[in-house]
Amino acid sequence: MTTRIWVSAALALAGFGGRAAEKKAPPKTMLWSWYAADDFRPMAGRRLGVAYLELTLRCEGKDQVTSLPRAIPVRIPPGMYQMAVIRIDGPQSYSAKQRESVPRMSGEIVSFTHPQRLQIDFDAPREAWPFYRELLSTVRATIGGDVWLSMTALVSRCGEGRSWMSGLPVDQSVVTMISRRRIHS
Repeated sequence: MTTRIWVSAALALAGFGGRAAEKKAPPKTMLWSWYAADDFRPMAGRRLGVAYLELTLRCEGKDQVTSLPRAIPVRIPPGMYQMAVIRIDGPQSYSAKQRESVPRMSGEIVSFTHPQRLQIDFDAPREAWPFYRELLSTVRATIGGDVWLSMTALVSRCGEGRSWMSGLPVDQSVVTMISRRRIHS
């Protein structure tokens, strides 16, 4: 059995019609929809939320940033908590052009889709911490305080002692741990 961790991104744009809803924290149980045509409608009425991949920004080479919007539908029932996710894939260090392009492209998708909740997803190697701090500050300034802003980071990349994540302009930090073990049935 394969566990889906990543969802897709162009799916439930209709669910984000504007910023009229209040800024609301996610439920305790969030499901992620990355690269699959998921249908969450049978789960209507449950205390669940869905974080779905809206856009992947892939930084490659010296200056290139490739935008990969979600191309697979995800079906989320009305009233279920929804959070758009922007995934940042890239090297451990970013060029000046990439540092300018990624926040701009993130802002463009937000201005197009008008999510009320947004998560920035990245792996956060130590060399990229200054870039991610800058990115999150720029995204927060772009989307304003009305949009719930969340970020992810692998637990192994959070650092020791005083974390690089301290004082970030986010409403939530999701520290993830990935276990790659075989489950026998």
